[in-house]
Amino acid sequence: MPARRPPPKSLPLRWVVVAIVLFIGVYTFLRLHYGKRGKPFEPYHDLGERAAAQRLAGLGYQRIPVDLERPAEPPAVCPPNSRVPSRSGRPYRPPSPA
Repeated sequence: MPARRPPPKSLPLRWVVVAIVLFIGVYTFLRLHYGKRGKPFEPYHDLGERAAAQRLAGLGYQRIPVDLERPAEPPAVCPPNSRVPSRSGRPYRPPSPA
């Protein structure tokens, strides 16, 4: 009868944990240091938007280029008793004093 081989020893768990932590640290450094800044390339999303734009252009819609900028200063606050139209289109009427 052949001699039984002893079961192979497994790698100690601490070395597995050290390897995983080391890999994550190095990967994070490389990703942040050499990674592309800005908008990522998303071919599936970009091709979907292009197809939708072409479909709408075929239906007669036209693109209108618009430059949007945020205001440098916040808008002035209206006095509380002024009548500013609300979202419904009706002017705001403060509650009458009772």
